[in-house]
Amino acid sequence: MVRKNATKLIQVSVGVLLIGVFTLSFNLYRLSVENKTLKDKLSLENSLHKNELLEILKRYDSVNNMLVGRTKAMMAPFKSELPPNTLLKTVGTSHLKTEVVKNKPLSAKVKKEKRKPVKALAESDASSDTSDASSKYLKALNVSVRGVKIIYNDILETNRSKKIDQIRICYTLGYNEIVPKGNQEIFYQIVNPEHMVLANCSHPDEKFNCDLSCTARGIVFYENKSTDVCAFVDVDKKKLIRGDYEVNIIHQDRIIGTANFQFR
Repeated sequence: MVRKNATKLIQVSVGVLLIGVFTLSFNLYRLSVENKTLKDKLSLENSLHKNELLEILKRYDSVNNMLVGRTKAMMAPFKSELPPNTLLKTVGTSHLKTEVVKNKPLSAKVKKEKRKPVKALAESDASSDTSDASSKYLKALNVSVRGVKIIYNDILETNRSKKIDQIRICYTLGYNEIVPKGNQEIFYQIVNPEHMVLANCSHPDEKFNCDLSCTARGIVFYENKSTDVCAFVDVDKKKLIRGDYEVNIIHQDRIIGTANFQFR
């Protein structure tokens, strides 16, 4: 009788143990499935979020470009009434203000000497004949400037952004059979709304025996044909302020292209 009861007790214990093991295994499997489902859901939401950001930025740029185009169209009648060299003289004036800010600690005479080459450079561009310039110098066409913002591991380009990590400058060097084939040294000037160059380097100007401030320097291999170029320029975030920026592309002491972009 006692042996029979012990056998039943063992059988009941084994049954309870098996049920416990089965229940634990089932719960572990369920948790594993739920965890995998949650990870897949988070991954999908992250992908959708990035796609939404890309779409929003593209629409924002599209609207901005449309507004800029309308503004330029409205301003065209006024620009046509100005003298032909007004625009380039304005560029020279912005460079002149840049040199004044840069050289405040120096004497008035030194500041004056530093300003001359920049102004003379822009005015010489305005006074040069168009056909003569096209035969002797490179020309940057279709200049496009974008601020680059890094989100996750993706690089997004936009005209307006709260945080710009780099500035992308794209353009096309036009066809020119006179310019020697080979590496061409290109300098980039980024001028902020206070007319100050975000200077990281200097450009020696042999014609006027001085140094011009520049933001970056690049080498482009030119083969006497239209060449597409894109340069990514690092900038000091501490020097970035809100407003309209001007970008000048310089080759052989001449401004060969210019463009504007906004930082908000």
